[in-house]
Amino acid sequence: MIPEQVKHQAKLELARRDFWSFEQLLYPQLFTDERKLLKEMADTVQAFKENDDKHFLIMSVPPGHFKSMTGKNLAMWLMGLEPRTRIMGVANSGDLASMFSTQIRDTILGINVGKGGVPYPEIFPNTKIKYGFATKSKWELEGSSEPSYRSITPGSSVTGSRSDWFLIDDIIRNYLQSLNADELRKHFEFFKNTLFSRTDGNNYKFVIIMQRWATNDL
Repeated sequence: MIPEQVKHQAKLELARRDFWSFEQLLYPQLFTDERKLLKEMADTVQAFKENDDKHFLIMSVPPGHFKSMTGKNLAMWLMGLEPRTRIMGVANSGDLASMFSTQIRDTILGINVGKGGVPYPEIFPNTKIKYGFATKSKWELEGSSEPSYRSITPGSSVTGSRSDWFLIDDIIRNYLQSLNADELRKHFEFFKNTLFSRTDGNNYKFVIIMQRWATNDL
């Protein structure tokens, strides 16, 4: 018989190594083995992380398939592995971007816990929010000398910040915006002139998780 505490510690260690196991430990009632698409997204993201010569990952996923949650979980897992990781999260509105940022921050603090799940601080005890550096849209982890997570929207200014990972989540608001050629052009300009200028050296990753709205969207 293997003691329960030993089993639990083994699950914690597996979650630190495997993204899908991390999601299952954090939200066991959602990330179940029956949800094949969620596991495929998790495995795809981990393979992208571990394949250093790739800079861009695009996942085209329809609404209602927890793609935003996958992106938020990825941010938390990456910062658990390396608290000095810098991440920019891009959403289509300031309210949504701030909400994602707050949810990630509060989960790292241990405030948000999935039903039946293990609190984040138990999985990654060395990843902690820096006291006094935690607003809704920008916060730092202990050991970091610059923002660990920054939430932005198309058109935002990010002067003075650089990032290792860029998580772009459904920046098109609705089908009307997808029909607006000027809006789509602005998204490309924002990507090329703002986001890409915030990369640091050659070690950067873009994850674009979107519903496909138009053939010429981002």
